[in-house]
Amino acid sequence: MSVWQEYISSLMRDGLCCDAAVISMAHQQLLAAHPGGVLANLTQLEIQALLGRNRDTLLTEGATLGGLRCLVIRDNLYTDTHNYTMDLRTKQQENSDTCTYAITVALGRGHIQHTKDLLRA
Repeated sequence: MSVWQEYISSLMRDGLCCDAAVISMAHQQLLAAHPGGVLANLTQLEIQALLGRNRDTLLTEGATLGGLRCLVIRDNLYTDTHNYTMDLRTKQQENSDTCTYAITVALGRGHIQHTKDLLRA
């Protein structure tokens, strides 16, 4: 099991998260995800749109994550505030009783290699 998969497992263990994923900024690819979760279905195009520098389309049209449509609530991923976060909310699906979920994207430091380093970040 990879270090990132261990981190995902630790997030899921306490029951506070219903899904989780880690993506690489440098390679714009999925590194680990909760098996069976929506985020495990993230596509390369979805990741590129989420991490891309053109934020206008993302802010006006939202994002799709693992096939699930999301609205951008707050985008500080690349702002001068050095907050490095993005908050999204899933859109209510038509003809569905599915709940909506809050999603937070956090940008970690590039040198993080191990779970213990990530937990300190």
